[in-house]
Parts: sequence; C-alpha cells; structure tokens
Amino acid sequence: MSSPDESRAGEPAAGDGGNLERRYRALLRLLPARYRAERADEMTEVFLAGREDDLDREHGWPGWSEAAATLALAARLRLGDTRAGRAVRLVAFTGLLGHTLLSVQEATTTLRADLPVPAADLLVLALAPLALLALLTGRATTAALTATAAAALGLPLLAAEGPALAWALTTQAAAWTTAAALWAGQRHREAPGARWSVAAATATTAWTAWCLLAPPVLAYHHPWLLAAATTALTAVAGMRKAGPGKNPDPATTS
Repeated sequence: MSSPDESRAGEPAAGDGGNLERRYRALLRLLPARYRAERADEMTEVFLAGREDDLDREHGWPGWSEAAATLALAARLRLGDTRAGRAVRLVAFTGLLGHTLLSVQEATTTLRADLPVPAADLLVLALAPLALLALLTGRATTAALTATAAAALGLPLLAAEGPALAWALTTQAAAWTTAAALWAGQRHREAPGARWSVAAATATTAWTAWCLLAPPVLAYHHPWLLAAATTALTAVAGMRKAGPGKNPDPATTS
C-alpha cells in the first residue's frame, strides 16, 4: 500500500532522516513533478549529507542557501521551454523595447526644445537601449542588471513627485516588471533570433524618425503601443514560419 508521500507526488516516502528529511522533500515540491520524481531522492541525500546529528534530524530546517538554490532551479525549470516561460520572455522584450522607445521620445523632445540634458538624465536615457542591446546579443544577465539599475534610479524621484505620485508609481511598476521578467525569463543565455533584432531595430528607427518629424505632442502610452504591436507581429511571424503544430520560443526563434 502506498504511503501518503507516494500517492501525493509519486515519490518514495521519507527514510530515516526524520523531520529534516520531510522538510527537504516539502521544499523539493517546488520543482516540477516529472523532475522531482527522477531526482528527489538524489537531491535529498545530498541535502542530508553531513547532517547526521539526531537532534538536527528531528528539529533542523533546510538552509537558506539550499532553499534559494531550489527556488532558482524551480523557476528555471518552470519558465524554460513552457508557455509560461515564453510569455515571460515576451514581456521582457516588450518592456525593454517600450523603455527604449520612451528614451528616444524623451531625448528627441529635449533636443527639439534645445534644452540642456543633465548627465544623470543622459545615463537613465542610455540604460534601456543598452539593456535591449545586451538582450539581443545574448547577454541576458547584463540586460537584467542594466534594467534593474534603471528601475532603481527612478526610486529616489518618487519622493519629489507630490500630486503626480500615482503616475510615477505606474512608470516604476513598468520598469520593475521588465526587470523581473528579464531575471525570470533567462534561458541558457541564448540570444533572441535575428527576427527579433530586426524588429527592434525597425521599431526604434521608425519611432526616432516620427519623434523628430512629427508635431511634438507625444503621450507616454504611444511607445508602449508600438512595442506591444512589434512583439505581437514578430511572434505571429515566428509561429507561421515554424508551421502548424509548432510553438517556437520567441526568445530564440530566428
């Protein structure tokens, strides 16, 4: 007759590791069921190695480093070649492209108004394009770090927003969502396919020309509409090229 642990997850019941082993197995339930069924015993043995004290086996808990490593592995497995992973990578690309187009809009507006640009503002304007370039060249960690730095630089400005605080929080939410998607959606540090680079370059060039030539009445949501449309069209084009029944990863399809 199967034990509760076996019937619940297809895993062997806890051995002689006491409460500590049960807690490790509970931690491993963060992992996908198939991976857990194949590796849970091995991982539990590794976790329990060196923790032979009876008191520790009865009252001990998994360490913080072990919990963090398991959580990171679970995120990597669940956001790999899955629908959730593909969706997260689409959000990351859209966020970086949208912020790049916003930087273009702000830079061209300032240029047309012939206003001096402080060095700090120049840094902020440059971070989004740099992060997008890093992503498109396969440097996912650099892209995530750069996007996080850009989001962090906006935090001190919140205190000075006053009545516009709600709007500032909205822009910060977009920045942090982009950064979080970049961290969560990393997959083998592969560069996106060539189609995504062409799409980003085309959208940025077209938006730069529009900002330079059109009347200077541009809203915050305009770059986001263009970024979302670019992502959608590029994703659809990739699926059509892959053929029926295929579901290519937008982060790596050329």
